[in-house]
Amino acid sequence: MVYSATTKEQGGAPGIRNLAIAQTSERRVWWTFFLAGGLAVIVAISSLLSIVRLQYDNDWVVHTEQVIAALDHVLSLATDMETAGRGFVITGTTEYLEPYASASNSLNSQMDHLRALVSDNPSQNQRLVTLSQLLTQRQAEVTHDINVRRNKGFDAARADVLTGVGKRIHDHIRVVVNALEGAERILLKARLTKSERSMSWSIASVILGMLLVAGLVIFAQAVVRRDYAGSRRANVALGELNRQLDARVAERTAELTKASEQLKLADAVFKNIQEGIVITDPAGRIIAVNPAFSRVTEYPPNEAIGQNIRILQSGRHARSFYLQMWESVLTTGSWQGEVWNRRRGGDIYKEWRGISTIYDTSGKPKYYIGVASDLSRMNRTMTDLEHLAHHDALTGLPNRLLLASRLEHSLERARRDGALCAVLCLDLDRFKAINDTLGHAAGDELLRQVAERIKLRLRDVDTLARVGGDELVVVLEGIFSSEEATAVAATLIAQLAHPFVLSGLREAVIGASVGISIFPADAGRPSELLEMADLSLYLAKRAGGNQWHLSAQSDALNFCDDSQLQAISACERLPEALT
Repeated sequence: MVYSATTKEQGGAPGIRNLAIAQTSERRVWWTFFLAGGLAVIVAISSLLSIVRLQYDNDWVVHTEQVIAALDHVLSLATDMETAGRGFVITGTTEYLEPYASASNSLNSQMDHLRALVSDNPSQNQRLVTLSQLLTQRQAEVTHDINVRRNKGFDAARADVLTGVGKRIHDHIRVVVNALEGAERILLKARLTKSERSMSWSIASVILGMLLVAGLVIFAQAVVRRDYAGSRRANVALGELNRQLDARVAERTAELTKASEQLKLADAVFKNIQEGIVITDPAGRIIAVNPAFSRVTEYPPNEAIGQNIRILQSGRHARSFYLQMWESVLTTGSWQGEVWNRRRGGDIYKEWRGISTIYDTSGKPKYYIGVASDLSRMNRTMTDLEHLAHHDALTGLPNRLLLASRLEHSLERARRDGALCAVLCLDLDRFKAINDTLGHAAGDELLRQVAERIKLRLRDVDTLARVGGDELVVVLEGIFSSEEATAVAATLIAQLAHPFVLSGLREAVIGASVGISIFPADAGRPSELLEMADLSLYLAKRAGGNQWHLSAQSDALNFCDDSQLQAISACERLPEALT
């Protein structure tokens, strides 16, 4: 018991001391944090004031730079106005009047902008009044030279220019602009000096705050080391934070893996998409292109990257077109429409282009992305497809679909002109024997030669179409008697009776049967005319072939034997029927 009491007494004193030390330490911590907090507030307020002052000085610097840029722009516009006016005086070309008018209008708006910028500076305002008067005089002088060139000619205008009045005014304009810029540059230098002082004070405030925070951290660490329980709790909390961090790292790793896969997918799309894609910076310099862009424009990536996007301009669009385009991009963030561009080899082509803007975190444009489709190649493809849809692949002649359209058009013209229209259905005799003996390749070659030989005997207004294997249809337009149609039919029969020389010097001899229908005697609609002509063809072939049959006549066949063909061959010399 004695030992226990002694132990208790001996153990009690350190507990009291530890409590007193803890209380003293706690008071010291509270006073330290209170003082540090006060200092931190003072430093924060001082830093805030420095930042506000720095922002104010920076705003003045930006304002001064805007004034200088506006003065440079005014001088540039005045020079453009003088150059355009002098170009008209020298050449008399009215194309110089458009840039002259544009420079004059822009000059007035730029002067208004400049007045607004220096409205709080009396001395600059006075110089600006002088500059405005000089610009008005210079504009009046250029206008006078233009009027003299228009009314009195080159020599009078040249004499007026050689007086040097315009040059003296322009030199005076340069002097006033230089004076304005000099005053602004003095202000700029002073404001930059103030800005540097504000920056130095801000940096000092930040450093002081960092030192104060570092002192607080060191003191807190010392207190935590003296408190084992606090340290243990901190270790437990740190372990929990580590577990949370590991979970977050795993989650972030999964997100990065997914993002990497998405980037790979985006890269694959960028490289394999059929539309040309170009990425530029805000200045218009190309920083990336995809393979489709190189195929369309013929610029390889190593030649395109680093160049300005203006290398594609074709010259077909006015400057106003591009101004409207970029106004839309800057206002809405995007634009799309048709653009004429020029390939690397010089070919001009039409494309459908869309432009989108990528912004940075501050909301300013960082990249422009252009996506384009080559409309000229698409149009050529559509034209080829349309040709295939309306023409026979073997002979290149119109097919049944195009024949129906042209026949309808021919009937409308015949009704309007009070003329006739004839439909001739032509079938080759002994064609199957050629296919069976010489082969289908020889048959295809024979069909092409037949088409060429018939086309030579028709006029440009007539239509020759292939509607079946060896069945052809001829539409004769603008005739005034059935005799013209029968003359053409007889001539075609005679022409196709001559031997054909195929590849390998093989000779093919065929004949032809022709069925004829006449508008409006036989029918008034295209389908009915074709049916009547086809019926006449059937009657001609049933009668032995190598002859024609006219539907509008009686059932007695009008056929051509060898002696009649020799007599009718004189029709080849009739331009009304054959040319």
